[in-house]
Amino acid sequence: MNKRALIGKRVTLVARFNGSNDSHMLLVNVRTENGARFREHLWMPYGKRFRRLEMERGCQVRLRGKVNRYWYKPKARWQYEVTNVNQFEVIDDE
Repeated sequence: MNKRALIGKRVTLVARFNGSNDSHMLLVNVRTENGARFREHLWMPYGKRFRRLEMERGCQVRLRGKVNRYWYKPKARWQYEVTNVNQFEVIDDE
């Protein structure tokens, strides 16, 4: 998948919720709606609107947001993130 082509665009992604700490949640197996791999994992802020969903580890979620990239200095490479998430829903509770 050419992630560079997605920079600045809004995309819909599907992932598995893998837990959280006080400030962030971890999503794994992050894919586009058509099944193309976007990221192995994705850390996102875990605010009130997400806490209200009371997600359990392993549940599948759908989110829509804007793709950005940033320089990750420890690994000296570009990383991709999803910001400005305006849709987020649990689509199954395995």
